[in-house]
Amino acid sequence: MREIAENRTYAIHPGVAQAGRTQAGAAFQNAVDEECSGFWVEVMRFALQGEEQEQGAMVVRAGLSGAPYLMRLQRWEAASALLERVGQRDKAPSTLAAILPLLRRIADATQGSPRGLIDAGVLAITLSDAGRIAEAEAMMRETIQAAVPLEQFQTASAVAGDLINLLAQTGRTNDALALIDKKKEYTQRAGLGPWTQLSDEGHRLQILEALGKYEEVLGRVEELRKTMRDLAPGEHEAVNPWNVRETMLGVGHSAAARLEKSEAALSLNRENLESKQNRGAQPLEIARAKFNNYGQLLELKRFPEVRQLLQECRSAFEDAGYTDGLQAVFSALASLEGRIGNTGQSVHHERTALRYTYVIGDPENCAISHFNLATYLMRTSAPPETALAHRLAAALIELQTSSGGLAMTLDALARHLTRLAPTPPLPRDFDHLCEIVEQVEGVRFRELFDRLPKENAATGDEALQRVLALVEEIRKKQNS
Repeated sequence: MREIAENRTYAIHPGVAQAGRTQAGAAFQNAVDEECSGFWVEVMRFALQGEEQEQGAMVVRAGLSGAPYLMRLQRWEAASALLERVGQRDKAPSTLAAILPLLRRIADATQGSPRGLIDAGVLAITLSDAGRIAEAEAMMRETIQAAVPLEQFQTASAVAGDLINLLAQTGRTNDALALIDKKKEYTQRAGLGPWTQLSDEGHRLQILEALGKYEEVLGRVEELRKTMRDLAPGEHEAVNPWNVRETMLGVGHSAAARLEKSEAALSLNRENLESKQNRGAQPLEIARAKFNNYGQLLELKRFPEVRQLLQECRSAFEDAGYTDGLQAVFSALASLEGRIGNTGQSVHHERTALRYTYVIGDPENCAISHFNLATYLMRTSAPPETALAHRLAAALIELQTSSGGLAMTLDALARHLTRLAPTPPLPRDFDHLCEIVEQVEGVRFRELFDRLPKENAATGDEALQRVLALVEEIRKKQNS
């Protein structure tokens, strides 16, 4: 007797499916859409019930399956809500590519209606997650500008939060910080609940952490840790409590790691990971949370555990096509190899990491990777001007973005130049600096610099001279 396989699925060619729908007639099609959309909406509701019991994979499946039925019925709001939840829980490139055209169709269909600005905001954040930054920023600004006169303050608050994240991620931290008070105003005028108001504080702490205010951030997160455990959702929340909690714990972990407070960092990340596992987060998100432990494990010299962790994370990130994670993994591998004396491998892995940072385009990570590569190159027989150029590149990026890491980079540069005295092999000018660092395949330093704010220096040559002047001041103090 032949056994019947369970959970077997069969793919139907789109042309065959369309022919079947046409022959079935409009009434039958509508009936099917009603039943199937209702089923997937119930699956979504079940997956979301009870925050701690949420099943992330089920949320994604329900959203991707249910939205097309709802769109054929022109129930745009319901379809947008399903897809928004998918995008919040699964940021893998394949998932974002699947939902973007659906969200664009919804935004086009609702343009000019009371719902239109909300759908435009959902599309904008998904564009940002997909790396389409310029398009996303323009849409976010237009949406906020249109929402405030119409007193759609909840929409203005949500989109302002997305814009703050985008600005911070592209190195415009001062612009992001300046927008926080406006977001808080929109949140309060919308009458939103305590978790939504707490999320505004989370945005502020993320920016302060990027500006190097680590003690302030860690202290505030520790203050709010117990509050978050006891805080119940309000009647009008525009955020998921788990999202706010994990954001707070994540920024606290980052600040603790920067301060080299390993026990505090491990504790915060442990609580963050537990939250993700309890709600059934996707494998990519779990891997990202686990990766955060590598720095503390490295400091504790638990090298076999670090290598195993990084191998697991690399596999998960490759499966998901997660470029940001691969950049971080290769940089971590470089650090691990450096700790155990494999200098050549350190340089190899950090060059790979640097190439990924330029694919991503995040200025802060580009600066960090340039700095790290300089450190590893100094331990080899590479020409001294190469290491020096990469360290200078890091400083120029941090100067233009007002990064909190600039002080450390300048101090390292001062020591670097002292070791190379009396005639350190400085680049002749900005063009020469670009020529040296762009010898690494995929590094487009000039293009990156041109996209950075110009408040601190109008040109590359001006930025280079300002950095060198700041370094010289530090050297004088060190020698006095």
